[in-house]
Amino acid sequence: MTLSEFFNRNKLEGQTKEIVITDRIKDENGENFKFIIKPIGSDEFKDIGEKADIKKVSVDTLLVVNNCIYPNFKKKDEMKEAGFSTAVEYVNAVLGAGEVIKLANEIMNFSGFGKKDVEKDVETVKN
Repeated sequence: MTLSEFFNRNKLEGQTKEIVITDRIKDENGENFKFIIKPIGSDEFKDIGEKADIKKVSVDTLLVVNNCIYPNFKKKDEMKEAGFSTAVEYVNAVLGAGEVIKLANEIMNFSGFGKKDVEKDVETVKN
C-alpha cells in the first residue's frame, strides 16, 4: 500500500475515539462515562483560533464544543433543559477547567499534535 492509498482509505472525516477524562463523571453503576471525540482538520483549527479571539473564549472550550461528539454540547434541547443558551456556557458549567483542558488535549493529540506542540501551535494560530 502506498501513502496515498492509505490516506484515501483513512480520511479524517468519520474517525472517532472513545476516552475517559476523569473519575468524577460516572454512571449510576459507578462506571466512568466515555466521551467520543473527533479530530480537527487544519481549516477548522484556524477557524477556532480566530473565533476564540473574537468571542473572548478559550480555544480549549471551543475545541470541546466542536469536536466532542458524545456528549453533544451543541444539542439545543439539552442546553435548554440545563438552563443555558450557548454550548460554551454549557461546557463551562458542567466541566471543570482541568476537564476541559484534558478533553481539548485529547482532541489535539488525536488530531496529530504532540503534547508539547499544542500550546505553541494554538498561539501561532491566534497570531
